[in-house]
Amino acid sequence: ARPVSYVSYDDGNKEHPYGHCLVAGIDRYTLHLGRGMSNKKISRRTRMKPFLMFVNHNHVLRSRYGLDEKKETNKGAAAAPASARELHVLMP
Repeated sequence: ARPVSYVSYDDGNKEHPYGHCLVAGIDRYTLHLGRGMSNKKISRRTRMKPFLMFVNHNHVLRSRYGLDEKKETNKGAAAAPASARELHVLMP
C-alpha cells in the first residue's frame, strides 16, 4: 500500500495533540483478469480497498508520491467525519 498525505495538521487538535496528517491510499489493488472468468469473478477481482487514517508526523517517511497542492481541501470537514464512508465521499 502506498499512502499519500492528504491534509497536514502541524499543531494538532484535541483528539490528536501532536502534529499529524490524514493519509489516504489503496490497501488492496485489483487482480489480473483472465478471458474465461465469469462476471461474478471479474467483479470480485476488480474491487479496490481504499484506506484513510491519521498518522503521527514522526511515523511518516518522505516519498515520491503526493497530490497536487493546487486542489482545494476542506480541512474542517475531514476533521470530524460521522463515519468512514462520509470521509471517503469528501476525498476528491
